[in-house]
Amino acid sequence: MSVPDHTAGEHALLAAPTFEGKTLQPNTVAQGIGLDLPAPPVEMEANLTAAWAFTGFCLGMFVLVSIWALWMAAARREWIPIALLAGGALCGFGEPLGDILGLTWYPVDTPLIAFTWLGRVIPLYVPLGEAMFIALGGYGVYKMLQLGTPPKRLLGIMAAFALLDAVMEIAAAQSGVYVYYGNNPSLIFGLPAYVIIQNGGMSIVVGWAAYFATRNSPKMALALPFAIPCLYGAYAFGCTWMVYTAINADAPTYISAPLVVVSLVTNFTVPYLLVKFSTRDTSENTHTATHEVDDRKAVVADI
Repeated sequence: MSVPDHTAGEHALLAAPTFEGKTLQPNTVAQGIGLDLPAPPVEMEANLTAAWAFTGFCLGMFVLVSIWALWMAAARREWIPIALLAGGALCGFGEPLGDILGLTWYPVDTPLIAFTWLGRVIPLYVPLGEAMFIALGGYGVYKMLQLGTPPKRLLGIMAAFALLDAVMEIAAAQSGVYVYYGNNPSLIFGLPAYVIIQNGGMSIVVGWAAYFATRNSPKMALALPFAIPCLYGAYAFGCTWMVYTAINADAPTYISAPLVVVSLVTNFTVPYLLVKFSTRDTSENTHTATHEVDDRKAVVADI
């Protein structure tokens, strides 16, 4: 790996390191439109022990979740887990865009690189981890919506997945697996606060999409793998664009900090409204079904 000679934190359009004989240009997109973005820490070397451990954990969990999803399809004719697993894996292909906006950097010497795009290396654990979390969280919310679960319990699922993901990501960030760089006042032990809410909220967004997409036609599950990356991008960017703008502009804390608060509110409000809407819808359906049963009983009694 060759790296340019630059000062850490310097804001410049870098001549980036090489990876497998190819020159990476982390700020190519910005350079094309004349922007001067915070320079990623291209000189960073991965903690290989931690990186292999994190990769092994994500790979192991992905295998277990895949076996479960295949069993659900074969034994119960339930295709939603496979659809969510595929959609989560496809989210990984949008990771370079998210990394540029969110100022995230994976070291180029990370083991088992899945692909490179836009001057960013994407380790294998990224699509595997996203697939595993989206499948488990999304399916859990999907089934709870079918059962008419109260909003508090659904938000509890969101909180549980947010906490679990935060523990994993903070451990990875603190051990040198990857880094969120730049002037970001929301960092909690190296992890942006809005990412914690966002990753938990994705369980609600995905579960809601699966529930309403398949409510009238189970075949709509075929569209979920392609819809999920779009929903992920729309949710993340739509609720956090103000912070992305601030940190890429290297705005002072007194500007970026209030915008972080706004993003925390928006990232929570979207899944909260989905939960309220979804549970009201399922409640109305249950109420209607109950009246239909009562009407049938009344007709039978008259006969």
